[in-house]
Amino acid sequence: MRKGQKTSEETKNKIRISNKLTWAKPEILNKILGENNPEARLTNDEVIFIYKEAKKYEDHIKKYGRYSKYNGLRYAHIAKKFNVSQTSIRHILTKKLWKHITNNINL
Repeated sequence: MRKGQKTSEETKNKIRISNKLTWAKPEILNKILGENNPEARLTNDEVIFIYKEAKKYEDHIKKYGRYSKYNGLRYAHIAKKFNVSQTSIRHILTKKLWKHITNNINL
């Protein structure tokens, strides 16, 4: 569609339906999830490691408090090690990112 060109309602509806169908198909979704996504910075194994380390730190904070001595990896250290943000680490831990991997982890 060119700038200034009007699109009919019928065409708009066809585009909407097409977009919904494309993203609703599981075979397409599975192809772009996780490390299969070309934009992914992490592998599935790295996500599992991050989740386990971040969970250890979170459990330590709950038990002893944020300012207690902790010898393991903190969020900042994990983020730096894998070249991602601390927010990404937090999202992995809260299962906002990589949910298809973190749901299957047993600690």
